[in-house]
Parts: sequence; structure tokens; C-alpha cells
Amino acid sequence: MPAKFENEIAELVSEIIEIPADKIDPDKDFADLEVDSMKGLEIVAALERRFKITVPETEIPKARTLNKVIELARNLKQSGYGRMDKEKIKSILPHREPFLFIDEVVEIDEGRRIVAKKYIDPKEKYFEGHFPNKPIMPGALIIEAMAQASLILYYTAKPQIANTHPDYYLVKVNTELLSPVYPGDTLTIEAKSVKILDTSGIIETIAMVGDTVVAKTSGAFAVKPKKE
Repeated sequence: MPAKFENEIAELVSEIIEIPADKIDPDKDFADLEVDSMKGLEIVAALERRFKITVPETEIPKARTLNKVIELARNLKQSGYGRMDKEKIKSILPHREPFLFIDEVVEIDEGRRIVAKKYIDPKEKYFEGHFPNKPIMPGALIIEAMAQASLILYYTAKPQIANTHPDYYLVKVNTELLSPVYPGDTLTIEAKSVKILDTSGIIETIAMVGDTVVAKTSGAFAVKPKKE
């Protein structure tokens, strides 16, 4: 990436640690510059906001010098790490509207965890019958959204297999539906890996609206090569 990118990060770091950018030794550990750990977390948060990336927790301790921060941001930005838009999601999932229930992925910790969003459009046809005068998102569709998030998490762990567009089969799911979801809500789904193999996955998911947990699932699925 051009020097402009590096300079932008240097200025960002400079503002947080309150040292002029041209006075920062790019290879000197922040601790040696008397920068405390809270400032380090502020730098990570600022990177995420500025460049719309998500820094995995495992990478945060590596951001100990200016050059390491630049390297981390460059690698994440070039890989598109941390976010997926609708087109990227469609390249992973076999589902299409009106049965595609993930609009974007906003956090990714490869193979371990993702956070996805589904915006509940008040104009969805199913609200006409579920229920007249009291529209509520069907629980089965909440579970389906959580299952789709699980497949995206599988993709982050096994991209070479997922890119062959295999068939996915739900094997088992345990579900708790805890609170209704209404038109206009934003469903936030966190999927965490329990175990992911080439041929299967066990995923735990939580769905929330704001700070309210609306559903929990623990499920297993199988992955098989697509039949010709």
C-alpha cells in the first residue's frame, strides 16, 4: 500500500499516544514509549473504525510497535478481513432471496467466531400471516438465519472446501427461543466454533436484538461433496 496509508496510521497512533508522528520510533515497543495497555486498545479500536476491519483478539498483542500496527492493518485491509457484504455472502451460501437471512458479516475471527446481521424488513411477506395485526418473525426463520451464519463460519475455517460449494445437511440442533423479533428489528447473530472438521461442524450461536438475547442454538451439520 502507498505511503499515504502508512502516514494515516502514524497520525492516528500519534493522536492517541500524544507523541508527534515524526518523533515515534517505528520499531520501538510502545511500552518503552510509556504507552499503557489501554492506549494500545484505543489504537486497535481506532483502526477498526477508520478502516472498517475487525482485529482478532489473537492479533491484538502483536500490535506493539508502529510498524507492527501498520503491518497488521495492511494485512487485514488487503484480505478484506473482518467484514463481508451481501455479494460475498452470496458467493458462500447457496441460499437466495427470499430465503437468504444474512445481510452482512461485521466481525470475523477466522475459524473461531463471526458476528452477522439480519435487518428485519417490515415488508417481508411472512408478516402478513405471522400474525395479522401482530407481526412477529417466525422462530423457524430465526433458526435458519443462525444456521446460515454457522455455514459462513465454516467457510472462514475451510475456505478451500467451501469454495467447491458442497452440500450442507443439518444433523442436529438444540434451540431456545427466548424473545420475539419484530419488524424493523436488527438481528445480530454470533456464531462460535465448538469443532470444525472437513466433513462437519459443531457450532453454538446466539441471536440478539440490541442487548436482548432472543435465541440460542447448539447444532451440528455435515458437509458432503455436491452430487453431479
